[in-house]
Amino acid sequence: MTTNLPEMKVTGVMHFANRPHLTYTLHDTQYISMRPLVDQISLDWRGQKRGLLEDDAVLFYGTLLLENGKILQAPCKYSPKNDVSANLGSEEGQKIAILCSDDAPKDTVFIRLRRVQMYIARISIGQVRSQGNMSSAEHLLALHEEWAEALYSYETTGIAVKSSHAKFESGKIKNFLSVSKEKRVTEDVGDRKVLHSLMKDIAEQIGHPYQADLVDE
Repeated sequence: MTTNLPEMKVTGVMHFANRPHLTYTLHDTQYISMRPLVDQISLDWRGQKRGLLEDDAVLFYGTLLLENGKILQAPCKYSPKNDVSANLGSEEGQKIAILCSDDAPKDTVFIRLRRVQMYIARISIGQVRSQGNMSSAEHLLALHEEWAEALYSYETTGIAVKSSHAKFESGKIKNFLSVSKEKRVTEDVGDRKVLHSLMKDIAEQIGHPYQADLVDE
């Protein structure tokens, strides 16, 4: 029976080398269709698909199949960590959902979005260069170097911070301080209320709820 199956829907976009890739949600888990990403990087799809359907890969990536608009749990001798009960030992995929989109390629598989960076980190840059896709190879090299530094930092200090994120957060703090300074010297009540609203918005963005100024109230 395939009636009353849950729906897998398009819910977002992930970018790789400035190209958008749709992301999908089933239950509380996000997935990405792998065929477009593999094609962009110029890898052999048949080989990549075969690898993603191996038992260890299904376990790690939470690999799902697409067949005639139905989402199937890929066969696996293990119990996948995606809250889906697999028919252990079966060579047939188990229908678990309906895909509510016509955008996914017919010949594709899905993996958990939270695992896509690890998939990308395992790609051989030399293999991509050999296919003549120099732009993807350079982008991969930059990502691999950045992630290697982050992993080293995480393993040795227990924390890793993305430099662009840190700069963005620092910029918001500077904006907050600038608006706060302007508010202190502004006498017009209307302007102070506007500045107060800006301070409140910025404070919430950096995770520090701002208490209303009792003087303004």
